[in-house]
Amino acid sequence: FSSWALIGHWYKDDDELSYVGRFGERLILNKPAWTTPSYAAYRAIATIRFGDIPMLGSIAAIAVLGALGGNTTPLEFTSINWAYIISKIGVGGTVVLLLAFMLGPYTKSAQVPFNDWLLTAMTGPTSVSALLHSATMVAAGVYIFMRLTESLYSAGVLSSAGVEIVYLVTVYIGLLTALLGALFAMMIDERKVILAGSTMSSLGFMMGVTALTPFISQTVTVGMYVMPLAVLVAFSYLIIHALAKATLFLVSGHLIHETHTRFNMGDWEFGKRMKAAFYAALAAAISLGGVPPLAGYWVHAAMDETATEAVTVVGYGAYILMLLASLAYVAFLSRFVSLNFIKGEKPHTHEEHGRYPLMVAAYVITGTAALAALAVPFTLVPSVFLSAGVDPVAVAIGVVLWVIFVVALLKPRVGNLGLITRIFERRYYIQAFMDVVLSGFGYVLIVVAFYIYKGFDILFDFVIPDAFTALSRYIRSIRGSSRVDLQACK
Repeated sequence: FSSWALIGHWYKDDDELSYVGRFGERLILNKPAWTTPSYAAYRAIATIRFGDIPMLGSIAAIAVLGALGGNTTPLEFTSINWAYIISKIGVGGTVVLLLAFMLGPYTKSAQVPFNDWLLTAMTGPTSVSALLHSATMVAAGVYIFMRLTESLYSAGVLSSAGVEIVYLVTVYIGLLTALLGALFAMMIDERKVILAGSTMSSLGFMMGVTALTPFISQTVTVGMYVMPLAVLVAFSYLIIHALAKATLFLVSGHLIHETHTRFNMGDWEFGKRMKAAFYAALAAAISLGGVPPLAGYWVHAAMDETATEAVTVVGYGAYILMLLASLAYVAFLSRFVSLNFIKGEKPHTHEEHGRYPLMVAAYVITGTAALAALAVPFTLVPSVFLSAGVDPVAVAIGVVLWVIFVVALLKPRVGNLGLITRIFERRYYIQAFMDVVLSGFGYVLIVVAFYIYKGFDILFDFVIPDAFTALSRYIRSIRGSSRVDLQACK
């Protein structure tokens, strides 16, 4: 509900600067290619409710089954009797139960095909995006999945067949989301929507890496806690992503304020006048993009190593998806920096460039924190990230990422690829499809409800009364003929 209220923050839908998409363009079935704040808020709450309802049902089932097993606190993650539940419902029941539960995290963390609500949620103010769409709300789904994984690990049931099936599905959903989000962000020219695609991609990385847990045996000790390696790596990435993405969103808000447009715009002269924003965006992009030697590189190296260890079980597809997503990810981050500070069009700027101390201070602080996040992997379990980062394959990938970053910085634009560009700009037409599905589903519900109402109306106002009237007449006619016969007998 809070998300709905913040995404639709604006009092009216009359300011095109608060829209998402190019105003005036149309999609299939004449659906608009742009989204207003009020409709974006509706799309968010409608999509997320699609996952919340089955998730609540699965929680109720877990509570009932846990209580039957003698558990007095069946809904505490640390005390769920998973062994009893799985033994009672079998492989098929486990798959259904966990998939129903996972629909909540899938929708909340914008996994394919439930991702488009996040892209249109950029109608909200930039400060809202910096909070909700980088560090808190969208990360809630991934965080719950991490907690679920910890719970299943503690119960010793991660290797059960039903759990492995659900986790294998989640691996590929997450990494496919990571790749599609990165490719989408490469083709878009709208600042905040690029960052939304980046968030979608990052959430896919977190979801996919966490889901690798049943397929690798390595655990790590952090303080007093023993946890699966994959969960630690994904959580480390969550922290780094939160700091870097908040920086990029806050910078984007300042750019929109200065240039009066939602779309990429900014040449080298503009970049020199907006030094704080430029350096903050550059630091966040390098840190998040997995480019050595900043924090993202060491975490990405650990993610690659985790995927490599699970190859024998999940197949090479997961590793290939992760690698391709990483290459596309660094490219669009570099492109974002270049088109807004170096190689973009000359903007019509505000007279007082950058003279907003609170606005500037916010992203300077988060940008500095993104640089300082280098300490995160080496504070938690240094040996894990260090060994992954010095691996020759990881070093080679890091060099390739640097090359891609520099090339995209110098040449951020490519020619129009026709249908491919159109498909990505239109978000794979998922927006139009979901609009048709959501509105069509709502229309069908209205029609069904109308005819059910009319059916009951006809049943109770006409059918039942008429039936009783006819029955009454029939009974009276029988009684009348009986009396006539009786009198005749007399």
